[in-house]
Amino acid sequence: MLESFTLYFEDFGLIGLFLICFLSATILPFSSEVVLFYFVSLGTFNPILLLIIASFGNCLGGLINYLLGYYGNRFFLKFKNRPTLLYFKFFNFSLTKVNSKIKILKSLDLNNLKASIYNIKENIIYFFQKKGFYAAFFSWIPIIGDPLLISLGFIKTPFWKTVFFMCLGKVLRYGLLIFFI
Repeated sequence: MLESFTLYFEDFGLIGLFLICFLSATILPFSSEVVLFYFVSLGTFNPILLLIIASFGNCLGGLINYLLGYYGNRFFLKFKNRPTLLYFKFFNFSLTKVNSKIKILKSLDLNNLKASIYNIKENIIYFFQKKGFYAAFFSWIPIIGDPLLISLGFIKTPFWKTVFFMCLGKVLRYGLLIFFI
C-alpha cells in the first residue's frame, strides 16, 4: 500500500511533495517524512531543492494553523459566554441542578481566589504575547505542533517573529532528515 501511495505522488513530482508537506502541516493527519524520504531515495532531485519545496509547503501549512487561531479568536470569543442546550443535554444537566450549585458557590467567599487566578492567567497571556513566538520553533513536533501554532495565533503573538521561528524549526527538521538520516 505504501508503494502505491508513493508512486501516486511520484506522478505529481515536486508539486506532490509540496502538497503533502502543506497538508501535513495543517490539522490533517499526513506524514510528509515518508514522501520526502521517498523523493530523496529516488536520487533524481537535488536535495537542496527538496529541502526548499518541502519547507515552503510545511511553512505555509503552519501559517494556516496560525491564521486559524488568529481569526478564530473572534469566533470563539463571540460564542464563549453562551451556554448551549446541547451541552446540557449531553451531560444530562438540568437547569435547577446547575442553579443550585451556582447558589452554593456564590455563598462562598471566592473573590480573592478568583482575583488571584485571574492575575495569574493575565500574566501568562501577557508573557506568551510578548515571548511566545519562541515556542513556534517547536511547531514541527508531531501532535503538539498544530495546536501550538493555533494557540499562538489565538493569543496574537507577533506575526513575523512567529513565522520566522516556525520556519526555522521546520527547515532545520527537514535539513536533518535529508542530509543526516
